[in-house]
Amino acid sequence: MTFKSELDEISRYRNAYVLALSVALGSLFYGYDIGLIGGILSLGSFQNYFGLDKMNPREKAWLNGNIVAILQLGCLFGALGVGSFSSRYGRKPCLLASGGIYIIGSALQVIVGLGGTREYALSLLYTGRFLGGIGVGMVTALVPSYVSECTPQAIRGRCTGLIQLAINVGIMLSFWVNYFASKNMPSSESQWRVPFAIQIVPGVLFLLAMPFQPESPRYMVEKEEYDRAAQTLAFFVSPMIFGSLGIDGTTAELFATGVYGGVKVVSVALTLAMAVEGIGRKKCLIVGGLGQSAMMLWIGGYSALHPAPTAATPSSYISIVAVYLYAAFFSFGWGPIPWVVAAEVAPNHLRTVVISTATGVNWLFSLTISKLTPIMLNELGYGTFLLFGFCCLIMAFWAWLCLPETAGFGLEEIGLLFETDVILRALQDAPGGRIFIGDRRATPVARELRLPIAGDEDSEAVALLGPDSDSG
Repeated sequence: MTFKSELDEISRYRNAYVLALSVALGSLFYGYDIGLIGGILSLGSFQNYFGLDKMNPREKAWLNGNIVAILQLGCLFGALGVGSFSSRYGRKPCLLASGGIYIIGSALQVIVGLGGTREYALSLLYTGRFLGGIGVGMVTALVPSYVSECTPQAIRGRCTGLIQLAINVGIMLSFWVNYFASKNMPSSESQWRVPFAIQIVPGVLFLLAMPFQPESPRYMVEKEEYDRAAQTLAFFVSPMIFGSLGIDGTTAELFATGVYGGVKVVSVALTLAMAVEGIGRKKCLIVGGLGQSAMMLWIGGYSALHPAPTAATPSSYISIVAVYLYAAFFSFGWGPIPWVVAAEVAPNHLRTVVISTATGVNWLFSLTISKLTPIMLNELGYGTFLLFGFCCLIMAFWAWLCLPETAGFGLEEIGLLFETDVILRALQDAPGGRIFIGDRRATPVARELRLPIAGDEDSEAVALLGPDSDSG
């Protein structure tokens, strides 16, 4: 695809892209929030204020784990709880509510300890991070389904993948804000309060952008509001709306993480532009998982052989490169692609509930890892990286064995991929998979959902929106 054709496509689907970018602001504050706390925890001013500098390593690891994990706990509750509300009241009102809850939680984190004693500051910090987490969890459960339901099949993967791009942009911004605060601000309360305050900005931008976006057309169909659904669809998929409804210190460390965040942003952007629709979801997950595994195993092996390096060596430089390559592989596969797949595989009437459950499970494991990682690094050292490396290997094998390719199918067709012969279909789509299945092939998906309507012989609109009552 040429540069001119890319520009033509962006112009053709401009309304869909604007919606995706508007909703991605929610993922931006998600990324900023989860990336922010690591840098703040490393600031001497924060450690002094909350007494972390007076704790032994074990106590410090536990408290750090609690401060990080309380956000994930809120995310878990937010993700699991929003599904039924979005099915009853709609995606858009719940998205607006998530932004409001996030802003309240963020504001509480800014005012921690102001006008009171420091003994209660930690409790208020926990409360603010928990509320912020609820808002973030709601966003992570709602945004994939909302974007996938509103965008055309041709760019659905790219638009849904913008979620991960926005997350990485948020993480990158948080890294650079922490770096700026560490390098240019005096070691005082303001040094850690300012980064907390800045996290309110993407939440406000999200609340300003969302009112101009419509409700999900598929939610309208569930409520039998066919005219409104048709108008919304026409607003987004204009060129093909009735053709498809696929409708060494702290400062140095923070500088390194800022570069790390930049690598992830660039990698996700390239993946969305060239790989998610061209290469497909399945291969991206396989390559990403194998790459992540190799990088983790290298870092684990290096850490085992050099437990306390005092000077840079060629292998240490390779390990630094491995960290950045890990970010690139993650951004190629298991960063953006799970959001795409999760938003595609569920049927319309269960999509929000399924994504809510899937996102909740994601936050459950995120909570567990966030809590245990500081402790594991303190107790296991290099074994932590080896464990994560083997987990990434298992992820790649699962994608190879169990996941059929979903690219190129409409939302109403994808469910048929999982009705029969799932493993056979997955191996049929997998690199080298046909070696194990011989001449066997899964039953082709019959595209029975495409029904003709006026002026278009290849459309899913009638199946989704219902026939015109005046057509006889």
